[in-house]
Amino acid sequence: MTTPADELHAAARKLRSAASALGSAPGISDDWIAEGTTVSQGRYPDTGEPVYPVAEAASPQCATLIALMHPGVGLALADWLDSWIGVDLSEHGPMPEDARHALAVARQILGTAGQSCADCSAALRPGMDVELEHDCPAVTEEPKP
Repeated sequence: MTTPADELHAAARKLRSAASALGSAPGISDDWIAEGTTVSQGRYPDTGEPVYPVAEAASPQCATLIALMHPGVGLALADWLDSWIGVDLSEHGPMPEDARHALAVARQILGTAGQSCADCSAALRPGMDVELEHDCPAVTEEPKP
């Protein structure tokens, strides 16, 4: 059975691997910039022009989100997820609020959000009206407005 700690560590590894695979050039900033629908990495120090094209997004809003979630953010998230290693976490008992958030982030990264709980047949979606075999806090937590 996969534990919350296993999920957190797997997500941190996946995120760190992807973020670390992107390099940067010496003397060029690592900032990601959204201009219209274009996302670029770094700017030349003398001209301020973008250096590396990253993505052409569907909208300026998408481009802004891509630029905000640059590799530095990914590495910081990986460190945060790894900070839970060694903490005894169980979904079927009291869990600190920030641990639940970390686990939700990990599951988004791993693509496992909304899958079934290993100890019951309930889907892990807060606020669902399902009959539980146990008190699964991942399912019974009320959704926040």
